[in-house]
Amino acid sequence: MERAGIDGFVYQGPVRVSPIGTHALYEGQARFIQLQFLSFALEDAPNLAGWRQKGMLDGEYGEAFDAFLEITGAVPSEIDDPAVALFMLILDIAINPSRGFPIQIESFENFLIDVDAGIRFVRLCQAARDEKQVLSLITEYSFTQYAEAADILTSSCGYDHPLAVIEHIVEWQEHSPVAKLMEEKRGFTYDLSNIVVRVMSSHFLAFCDDKLSRPEFFCWPGAWMTGARASQDITNLFLKHLSLFTDKADDDGIFPRAIPGVSEENAVKTLTAFYANVINYDLVRQWILSDGPFNYEFGWLTSKHSKEDMTNSTKQAFQHAFGASPDSFTYTWAEVK
Repeated sequence: MERAGIDGFVYQGPVRVSPIGTHALYEGQARFIQLQFLSFALEDAPNLAGWRQKGMLDGEYGEAFDAFLEITGAVPSEIDDPAVALFMLILDIAINPSRGFPIQIESFENFLIDVDAGIRFVRLCQAARDEKQVLSLITEYSFTQYAEAADILTSSCGYDHPLAVIEHIVEWQEHSPVAKLMEEKRGFTYDLSNIVVRVMSSHFLAFCDDKLSRPEFFCWPGAWMTGARASQDITNLFLKHLSLFTDKADDDGIFPRAIPGVSEENAVKTLTAFYANVINYDLVRQWILSDGPFNYEFGWLTSKHSKEDMTNSTKQAFQHAFGASPDSFTYTWAEVK
């Protein structure tokens, strides 16, 4: 690609940068999920101008939405306007690229356009501007409208349809190693090798399973968790995908959540092995990137053990993984000239 002179691949050459960054996209998505929930739950909820006046769209929280309005020319006044729902769908598609993972790269020349979330967002907004019917399409927050609007947008941009991408991932479970991993997840009986990857991968696959059948919920959860659309099934779906581990109001440590069908013993065992590996990863990061002795400040994990106990157990885990104690390292500093 560099020899071909393709922009973005040439050393010190021009790089195409989106005016909207990923941070603004994620903050915009989170804020509008919150505003949807509040607007559908409150009888006297403010309109968009009211929320803006309260500062809810200041800075990064409204940056992506303002760009959407500028590009599409949409002028919604209420949170339940179809254009707002479309904005949230565009965010959903933009921050979930497909080429490289899980689908093979077909055009390396267009790879940056295919995967850069900000570029994807701008192009999808331009598609909405050109395909004006999509601006008024989403009125019911339904599966059908999600699929139809996504088809219009992705077809215009040459992107993969989000449901086709998820279906591709779900099909992996037909292969025996992945099927075995999902069986481990069901009872939290994870093989301890590469447990961080195993836990996160299995829950990603489970998430994709549910998003394939209910993409409308994951795109517009605020619209589905209150009012007429709310149901026990929706509550169960929300609870199913909560974080596995949490803290407590009176304790800064990390604890496993109570998960239906999972014994406390297995949950604690998984938590312990998971964070033991996370700490090892941090030590490896220090090993590669930091000068001087290792830092054993892991008080964020638990307040029930002293720093000395945490340091000793951390060193033991490191030695078990690499066959050498951190205490055996010799530290040298090269003179900087």
